[in-house]
Amino acid sequence: MKTELEALGRQRFRVRGEVDAETLRRERNRRARACAPHIHLKGFRPGHVPLELVARQIGPALDEEARESAARQAIAKVLKERSLSPTFDPEIQYGEAGADGAIPFTAEFETLPALDPRDYLGVEVPDIDLPPVSEDEVEAGLKRLRESAATYRERPADSVAHEGDMATCEVTIRDAETGETLGDPQTLHLAVGLADEPLPDIGRELLGMKAGEERSFSRTMPAKGPSGEEATRSVEATVKVQAVMEKVLPALDDDFARRYGGTETLDAWKDRLRAHLEKKRQETLREMRADAVISAILQANPMEVGEETVRRLAAVTESQLKERLMPGLSAEQRDQLPLGIDPERMESFARDRLARNLLLDAIAKREGIEAAPEDLERKLEELAQELDVPLPRLRAAVSPEVLDRLRSQIRHEKTLDMLVRYAVVRPRVVEAGTTAPADEGPSLVVRPDTEQVR
Repeated sequence: MKTELEALGRQRFRVRGEVDAETLRRERNRRARACAPHIHLKGFRPGHVPLELVARQIGPALDEEARESAARQAIAKVLKERSLSPTFDPEIQYGEAGADGAIPFTAEFETLPALDPRDYLGVEVPDIDLPPVSEDEVEAGLKRLRESAATYRERPADSVAHEGDMATCEVTIRDAETGETLGDPQTLHLAVGLADEPLPDIGRELLGMKAGEERSFSRTMPAKGPSGEEATRSVEATVKVQAVMEKVLPALDDDFARRYGGTETLDAWKDRLRAHLEKKRQETLREMRADAVISAILQANPMEVGEETVRRLAAVTESQLKERLMPGLSAEQRDQLPLGIDPERMESFARDRLARNLLLDAIAKREGIEAAPEDLERKLEELAQELDVPLPRLRAAVSPEVLDRLRSQIRHEKTLDMLVRYAVVRPRVVEAGTTAPADEGPSLVVRPDTEQVR
């Protein structure tokens, strides 16, 4: 078989070739022999039916499978010779068979860029800081905790729903044009006046309603057109209120702190909350600094990623988000309800995430950074604690694929820690001739213009 590879730019390639008649015949016979034991014809023992009769029983599908198998083998050989790994399965286009029986084919695909990262140690990044934890943040945190500890008591039957109440409702959503029900009716607990899911402003529709009442309303929702373009879809919803509950907030005092915070006084709980917020602040700072380091390294190591690869990765990311946000809907129903995120923004996110992962993989390989067994064990312990399951049960349930993903995550974390540790940050200039003291944190080196300070 003859094949040739053509580089199209931006990590895209085209393979041209042909499946000659002899190769096609061998592949056709091989597949027919594999099917022969399952073909039963009168007068022949199982497995002894002549290959031509087997082929006749299978029909045109045998020739199509033989052609596809032979073409993919030819493509795989070219990819192996050139050390290329497609980011998606190439779609093969076939031409008409020639006079000699050979069938021409073409296939286009994209690959990931081969990286040779440079200048990734000691990159220079701007200083990053966040304001200290304020009393307003502590009070807001206490308010959220108090809200989460609220209880609900049922209002009298003749009482109407007020903003902030919780209504138990049966919600049915239908296509406005066809009347088709979109998914099964759902029993939901909705915040009156506030809820925006599963439909925008559904909480506003509940204001003034009583238990046992029913109300229908219409909404225009984002959707996808026949060709995948952005469109809209009209839906009708019916909400039947089963019960209305009013919120009861606990008193914010020492008893509340003892019951929910595990401290003797409310002031002690505030101190604990302030320490927690400061820990989150430090974590956010580390993430921001790590992002700055990665961005600086990517600027020094630009990479080209295929557009089709980015589009497919963005589609996978969107599908995963929908599954997480709309667990009650089928995949087909989720496809009809876009997230409302601009496609260009989704693709930009997918491109950045892919570039980051490729860069960290390449640096980890060059530096010999691996996930040691003890690293994996710590990661499993953290996961077991997060999921609140016994470690032996989690270890028994984790598949090899999940373990590989955890090892990759560990390699990335260790590589990122190394890059941040070696990074150089310049203090912010607060006014002419002066510099603000830099927040070194545990890892960044701060270097003013004239000398290096550790």
